[in-house]
Amino acid sequence: PAVALRADRTGAGVEVEPGERLMVARKATAGWGCQLAEGFVSKRLTEVVLAIDQAEGDAFYGVVGRNFSPGGWDTPFCGGSADQHCIGVQSGSGRVVYKGRETEMVLKPLTKGAQLRLLIDMERQALDMQLIEPSGKLSVSVTLEGETKLPPEVTVAVSLGPGSHAVRVVHVESRPSDDTRSICNTKDLWDPSNVVAPMGLDGRANGQSDAARQRRHEAFLASILGVPG
Repeated sequence: PAVALRADRTGAGVEVEPGERLMVARKATAGWGCQLAEGFVSKRLTEVVLAIDQAEGDAFYGVVGRNFSPGGWDTPFCGGSADQHCIGVQSGSGRVVYKGRETEMVLKPLTKGAQLRLLIDMERQALDMQLIEPSGKLSVSVTLEGETKLPPEVTVAVSLGPGSHAVRVVHVESRPSDDTRSICNTKDLWDPSNVVAPMGLDGRANGQSDAARQRRHEAFLASILGVPG
């Protein structure tokens, strides 16, 4: 399944793909724009995989707490203007940020073709972030828990800075917290055996063929960024 991005609101300069709302893109010379997924999670373990389809400039990928949603959607996840309800990774440096501040934890920089796997364990209020290389190899991971635990409710979010960005949701699954099995990381997530009908964080199904979905993504990417998918 794949989580839907919110349709009722977008950050500055952010464009959300119509229909299933699985891709978000932004092309701008200045400022930041955020986008949140639809629905918040407070129970079980939710696994989300984000594919980085375009990465020119800096961005943040991760989760935000419910108190972020009413605030401004035009800030980075870290820095002087950062919202304190953001947790995630900075794409350019791979630095992990927690509640608006840098931590000592580091993933590798997230480049075009990479994927970020988020394991959101709300029973432990923990977040495991895993970088999947363009080759499909699971490269490195970090875990935030204990003193860096998650808020009681979170949703997936991105903050896109100056440059050209495109992020696509390719997988989401909810399961019991003690089930930590891995998804297949050695083949394209668009393989029919590895992708199922999309759904929101609240579990609502919304089926569409994989081939049709990929064509829609490519057309959307070209319309916003002027580049082929």
